[in-house]
Amino acid sequence: MKRLEDELTLFASVFSENVIENQNSLVSERDHRILLSYNDEERDSNLDTGGEYGVDAAWFGGLNASNPVSRNGVDIGLTYLVNRAWESNIRLTTASYSDDNSLLRLHVANMLNITLPPKELKVSLVYDYQDFGNENQDDYQEDVGAARYFAPNGYTSYAASIGWRQWIGKDFFKGANQTWYDLAYSSIWDSEGDNYDNIRATFNYDFDDHTSLLVKTSLLNSAYYNSTSAFFGFDYRF
Repeated sequence: MKRLEDELTLFASVFSENVIENQNSLVSERDHRILLSYNDEERDSNLDTGGEYGVDAAWFGGLNASNPVSRNGVDIGLTYLVNRAWESNIRLTTASYSDDNSLLRLHVANMLNITLPPKELKVSLVYDYQDFGNENQDDYQEDVGAARYFAPNGYTSYAASIGWRQWIGKDFFKGANQTWYDLAYSSIWDSEGDNYDNIRATFNYDFDDHTSLLVKTSLLNSAYYNSTSAFFGFDYRF
């Protein structure tokens, strides 16, 4: 991260991570294609005889221990602090996936603080564009569960959010050991004309200057897709 001016910051990072969005994310690309090719009769036949792919019951029983999808990529972006209450940022992400897929993503956000810390009420508007080299499912609305992960082509979403963050520790300035919780709601519209509701809760506790605990939960609800996620992590800073 590099501060260009008092109001403008350039940031960049590299990442390597698994992409686990559903049970299909845990199996290899080959395994996933075989599973999708079977109806119940074909599966029973292959379990009995080994079938075209040499598949047997032991193979099916071991699917969840297979190779998950992974990706490596780069994030680069700019953050502009318009004033004490208004912040804008833009982020560009590129990534290569283990199944030979690729991602180009553009994320633009504007955030406005209605009230300031230690009791912060914030509203935001977000634009997000995703484009994958290989669209893995063009009928995700009808059959979300068949995809290993969500990989659309030319997909755009717009979100309006409101969030409340309260610091419950004595310090809340940058660089201090902080304890806070965050509650947020977003309404999301996408380029397919669908609407999503997202509710999030986050808790952060800094043990000291180097170590933090972070807990996140998220609930996404729509007419086509529902998901619940949770994250628990320790962060150590050198």
